[in-house]
Amino acid sequence: MSSSQPSQAATTPAAIPTGPSLEAVIGGVNYQLPSSDQDAIDVMLHDGSIAQLLANKIIIGGQTVTVPSDPTSETALSDDITAKPGEAAEPEEGDDDDDNGDGAGGGLFGALGGIAKGATSAIGGAIDGVGSVTTGALGFAGGTVGAAAGLSEPLSGAAGNMGKFVSSLNGIQKSFPGSELTKGALDTFTGAQSLARQSLNWMKSTANLAQDFPNLPADVQSKLKSTAADFTKDDGPLAQCKAAMEAFRDFHWEEAEVPSQTVDPDTTEKATNTASLQSTQGTSTAQTTSMKSSTAISSTAMSASSTVTSSQTSSSSSETPTPTPDATKRYGIISEYGTSWDTFNQFITELDGGNGYLAKLDSTRQQIYIAKLNASQVSEIKERYDFIGSVLPYEFDETIDHSIDEFRAIGQSRSLHTDLGKPPAPKSFMGWSAASLDPVPHLIPRALLPSNPDAPWWKKMLSAPPRDIDVADSGPQFDPPYLADASLGKGVTIYVLDDGFDTDNVDLQAGTRSVNTIVTPNELTSFPVIPYDPAYPDRTMPERIQGGDHGTMMATIAAGVERGISPKADLCLVKTKNTMKSKFDPNVSYTLPITTLALAWFIDAVIKDIEDRTSQDPGARSVINMSWGIQEPGKSDDEIERITKIFENFLDFCKARSIPVVVAAGNMPAVNFVHDSFPQRLWTADDTMIIVGGVTDSGALYEKTVEDPNNQITVHAPAKPVTIPKSGGITPPEGEREGTSHAAAITSGLIAYLYGLPNWQEIPYVQQTPMKTILKDHAWLRSNAIASDDRTAGKVVYNLARGDPFHGSHSCVQRRDKFGKRQDEELCSLSSILPTSMRSVPGNRQTPVPLGVLTNALQLFWDDLCLSYKCYHVFHDLLPFCTCQHIFSDYQFFLHATEQSNE
Repeated sequence: MSSSQPSQAATTPAAIPTGPSLEAVIGGVNYQLPSSDQDAIDVMLHDGSIAQLLANKIIIGGQTVTVPSDPTSETALSDDITAKPGEAAEPEEGDDDDDNGDGAGGGLFGALGGIAKGATSAIGGAIDGVGSVTTGALGFAGGTVGAAAGLSEPLSGAAGNMGKFVSSLNGIQKSFPGSELTKGALDTFTGAQSLARQSLNWMKSTANLAQDFPNLPADVQSKLKSTAADFTKDDGPLAQCKAAMEAFRDFHWEEAEVPSQTVDPDTTEKATNTASLQSTQGTSTAQTTSMKSSTAISSTAMSASSTVTSSQTSSSSSETPTPTPDATKRYGIISEYGTSWDTFNQFITELDGGNGYLAKLDSTRQQIYIAKLNASQVSEIKERYDFIGSVLPYEFDETIDHSIDEFRAIGQSRSLHTDLGKPPAPKSFMGWSAASLDPVPHLIPRALLPSNPDAPWWKKMLSAPPRDIDVADSGPQFDPPYLADASLGKGVTIYVLDDGFDTDNVDLQAGTRSVNTIVTPNELTSFPVIPYDPAYPDRTMPERIQGGDHGTMMATIAAGVERGISPKADLCLVKTKNTMKSKFDPNVSYTLPITTLALAWFIDAVIKDIEDRTSQDPGARSVINMSWGIQEPGKSDDEIERITKIFENFLDFCKARSIPVVVAAGNMPAVNFVHDSFPQRLWTADDTMIIVGGVTDSGALYEKTVEDPNNQITVHAPAKPVTIPKSGGITPPEGEREGTSHAAAITSGLIAYLYGLPNWQEIPYVQQTPMKTILKDHAWLRSNAIASDDRTAGKVVYNLARGDPFHGSHSCVQRRDKFGKRQDEELCSLSSILPTSMRSVPGNRQTPVPLGVLTNALQLFWDDLCLSYKCYHVFHDLLPFCTCQHIFSDYQFFLHATEQSNE
């Protein structure tokens, strides 16, 4: 305390609340109720629901029960809820004759001082317990089911000590109701009491749930882990509680009594609090419609240089002390969608003269600004300006490698109210009428590439036609050679959003197609979290498209020139995050997280690129690949809200334009459930998000595929092993040859392949059916194997190159009626709707297959099919499985198929 005359703030009397301390018992667990002047406390119950505790009532879902004001014993409020007086330890008064000379004196101040100076072990044990719980909870939030057991011991000990501390404060409140303290002393007391009650309740709730964690529903497990991460983060409630208890311990309680001298408020000079936003000037008339307050903002730099300290006094009056400014750190400010540039420009000009980093997101009419702020400024910005969506700090743990976000192995959708009508056909596609198909000279003929017996297993699996997997020799090892149409995704753009790309890789060369890049600025991916340090000048990656290896592999799988599914597709490579070198070991690199500001920037950049392309070609087709997910633990509520808005806006944009958004389901143990990640948790049945799970080369479920309790996974695709060179052409280690990220990249390439097929959009089935449904319509099961956790494999995507006689009205085969007339209405868009031109495709063979077991009439019909169509056709009513010889180089496979048909 200052030796000068006490300030008005210090001498203003403030009374300890007089209300009783109460507890509620819910489901057999005791919870502290807040005082009437304290905020409500939320606790999670065993079924995952939230109980909101207030001084006079408890709200659970739609049920509200009233708490009596002063129960003398445990009182039933409902079937499973009771209320009772809270534990209140009788305080011990301090000894005026303390040998050390630091006794707190008798009465209230002796009791306060006794607790604070260690008269009981409660506060010390509670503070130590917070540290133990924080460590255990962080491990639990990022770990597996078994990690819950590690929380039991620290929670038990910490809750016991925290309960003693709360009981001691309750005892003071009970013994000295209405006693006056200085405002600073009362704030210290009530702050410690409120946060200790909140923390104690969280400890009890978490302990109750953690002991039965393996048996909890999946969504409750996920919610519990997320809550633990939020509660124990650096600026979370548990850290605040620890700080409040330390402040209580260190407070000079002998000076907490209100001095007898008073000060006339009218003579007080109010010093300017330059640590926060100020009312130094008014705003324009135009601005007042956008701001909650008409005050302007002073610069941060000015606030740091014009602080008035609390030690300055006047002989005629006392000044209100201006607090020393909080430490400043970097924050990212994101405006709401639709904010005008003029409005935001005036805001940043008043904030710091526009000296921070600015990014304008024109497509979403949104802005990002990075500035140094203190906590007071952050609070007032949120309160005053309704066009500010989020103010987010940059904080991360340098020991965590965020490559796990990439899923390698290691409410209903809102409408934009946009009526786009029938999607326009690409310029390269011809319109047609089902009424005039024979002949149709303007249609583009099909041309299949030579089948490739040397293709990797995962490509062969894509082009293998549906078959009965219950018969012998029907597994993926018997898949025919890889077959694909010569179009290979031409004219379609695949957007690969990932950690970086080696554009020197042969697979990512342009050639006759377009390969564009978008690089998220370093200011949004690394500089805010790792400021430039002269001692470590090379810690962060330069601002360039190169970066991690994951993006290189995903782009290669989807559209690599030599290895990809759609090698003729255009690519737009979008770098989303950055890497850094460890400060402790320069030979070790870490992948940084996708920051929320970076997410807003690169999503807007993708939207803008799509808008630019479609403005020039209304029929331009796009596919989005995001083989990663963002997890909630460790993020603030503001961050989660902003991430949700960014993805919702993007998904609405894509839905309105029928743009598939392909995402990986996720891999265990990085995450446990599909809904643990963004954007996956925002999936709806009618949006364009396609969530992809994985299978192995045997067709069985890739067992690291996350669990899917809400049936959000759309289809499955090959996931293990998928060996693709990473940056520098290096073959990745075994652990990087698998993952649902690979499956998502394969599916993205497949969608581009389908979009690129001749006459694709001219088929009514395609015109009327979303891509998500088309993939599901033709996906088929490759194995009946049961995984170790009793899960079965899902249906795997199929490129339709050999037709599909298994799936009802969308069978993708050439049918004829009993008179031999073609019924083209049932044709798949992959099947040519007129005789293929005689242009040669190297390697194709025109010799019909000898089918000795068939009648001469069937032989003649088969010859007609083979000569007329370079695609797979099935005489649906007679043969369940046979093929044209020119499709296969493996004649033995054909003979086996013929034998199966004879049976």
